Amino acid sequence: MNKAKLNYFVDLIMAVFFIISAITGIRLYFGSQLVLLGSNKHAIASVHTYASFALVAIVAIHLILHWKWMVCMTKSFFKKKEKTCEK
Repeated sequence: MNKAKLNYFVDLIMAVFFIISAITGIRLYFGSQLVLLGSNKHAIASVHTYASFALVAIVAIHLILHWKWMVCMTKSFFKKKEKTCEK
C-alpha cells in the first residue's frame, strides 16, 4: 500500500472514531434528554471511552506518519530561506 492510501485510511478511521466520540460525548452531556439506540448511560460512557482511546491511538499513528513533514515545516518557519516540504 502506498503512503497516500495509508494516509487516507488512517484519516478515515480517525474521522469515524471522532464522530463516535463526539456523538456519545454530546449524549452524555445532555443526559437523559437524548436517546441513542435505547442504550443506558453506562453503555454510552463505555462506547465513548473506548472510541476516545482508539482516537488517541490513531492520532498518534497519524502524527508518526507525518513526522518528517512536521519537522520540515517547523524548520521552515525559523529559517530565512524558503524550503519546500513534501508529505
